Amino acid sequence: MKIRPYQTECIESVFREFETQRSTLAVSATGTGKTAIAGEIVRKWLALNRGRVCMIAHREELVMQSKQRLDEMSGASFEVEMAEYSAASGGGMFRSPGIVASVQSLCQSRRLMKHDPADYGLLIIDEAHHAAGCAKSYMSIVRHFTQNPSLKIFGITATPDRADEMALGETFDSVAFEFGVQDAIEGGWLVPVRQRLVTVGDLDLSRVKTTGGDLNAAELEAVMTEESMLHKVVSPSIELIGDQPTLVFAAGVSHAHQMADIFNRHRQGMAVAIDGETEKEKRRHYLRQFKDGRIQVIVNCAVLTEGTDLPNVRNIIMARPTKSRSLYAQIAGRGTRPLPEARIDDHHDSADARRAAIARSSKPDCVIVDFVGNSGRHKLIHASDVLGGKYSDEIVEEAEKKIRERAAKGVDTDVLEAMKWVEEQMAERRREERAKLIAQASYFVRDVSPFDLFDIRAGREPGYLRGKPSTERQRAYLRSNGVRNPETLSLHKATKLIDELKRRQSAGLCTAQQAKLLAAYGYDTNVTKAEAAKRITDEINPRISRRVSATAT
Repeated sequence: MKIRPYQTECIESVFREFETQRSTLAVSATGTGKTAIAGEIVRKWLALNRGRVCMIAHREELVMQSKQRLDEMSGASFEVEMAEYSAASGGGMFRSPGIVASVQSLCQSRRLMKHDPADYGLLIIDEAHHAAGCAKSYMSIVRHFTQNPSLKIFGITATPDRADEMALGETFDSVAFEFGVQDAIEGGWLVPVRQRLVTVGDLDLSRVKTTGGDLNAAELEAVMTEESMLHKVVSPSIELIGDQPTLVFAAGVSHAHQMADIFNRHRQGMAVAIDGETEKEKRRHYLRQFKDGRIQVIVNCAVLTEGTDLPNVRNIIMARPTKSRSLYAQIAGRGTRPLPEARIDDHHDSADARRAAIARSSKPDCVIVDFVGNSGRHKLIHASDVLGGKYSDEIVEEAEKKIRERAAKGVDTDVLEAMKWVEEQMAERRREERAKLIAQASYFVRDVSPFDLFDIRAGREPGYLRGKPSTERQRAYLRSNGVRNPETLSLHKATKLIDELKRRQSAGLCTAQQAKLLAAYGYDTNVTKAEAAKRITDEINPRISRRVSATAT
């Protein structure tokens, strides 16, 4: 299997972290191949002969998918510890290279105790956000295997929620790699996301309580299953989706089946409902029919949020409002995979070529439909919250206003394009303000922040990086590039600034020292080194000389 460039970067970063850290985390968006990353790490680990591997996941589908991928990539056969499957205990020359286990099964004492920690060198935690906050089931497994002082722990997740980011920072020693949904879309690995907001006047969530950080499930379902509400959600959905493959996320089991019934009144056989009680073989049958185009709509309740690969999904109907960024990101991720017909070449195509291939395909984007009404005190999550990880809260809020304005006119909006537009507008305002300062002063010199200097914004600091200072290695790099007082920067800000400096260097743009002088005299900093040197020599130095002469006189 070919490993994509960003996956290679992730894998190399993980092994670098293992040189100094016991545990590390990778964040990679849904649809970017987290299982492939884990599989390649396992392959390399086994080649180094550093002990057996234990990989844990919280759902049967994820366990079986992981086993299949690890077997394929390692050329060995992993055992399964889950429900009726039981991995062998003890050693022996014919033992497997490791196990893939469900958390619920492995945390049982009799199962856990048969696995000697001394045999294991690597513990992988899939969907690692579930382990945040020291969840008892996960922690019992971690405590068991970390009796081996040489054990390394690797966690991978697509959706670190704001609510559990701090806990992830406490659970893992470092963050080796981040590749968010914005990176994946801009790199041409996932399809763009368009947002459609549908206002439903009677939708009133103001009296729904918050339980466990999200809207109370029973109260939310009661609101969403009112007869008039069912039709006010399904009717516009039918109009918006046309004949395109669509996933609907319902607020509860009853809600899912009632919505499917209404869809089928419109056209018999267009929709099915599945939930946690749907027989596994029946669920697989429905998914095959959906992939083959024989079913247009699947309405589900808490079943298709993780571990489901359905590239043909064109629309996501969000019929269960949520306050959970993690849940929303999981749901949105069901629709961002490109179709095979896009023929993305992992190694030879550029990002532009990949994006163009997606644009030419029969799935150029994914539309997420949200229903909005009176949310009262609740801050509901929308696509802009999920795709805005690299942007400040201010930009995300402004972009959401723009999306709402367009939605009022019946127009859906490319979410990333909206945020880029807002960012450009804010950057232009900053440049105008700086120009006014320069015009007002006869001599404009100040210690310009490198972020202002290059018109970049660090964006929101993830909770798992909060409070972590820049490393000495980062500080040394920043000092060598003319950045003063780098020790005042956080790990997050230092990383963003170094990324920008390296981008400028590869693009042949002027140095930080040159940019600071250009900015001080009101010149554009996005010029080449040669252009900056000429401007400094021909225009800025003479101005400085004249000023020195005038002062001496």
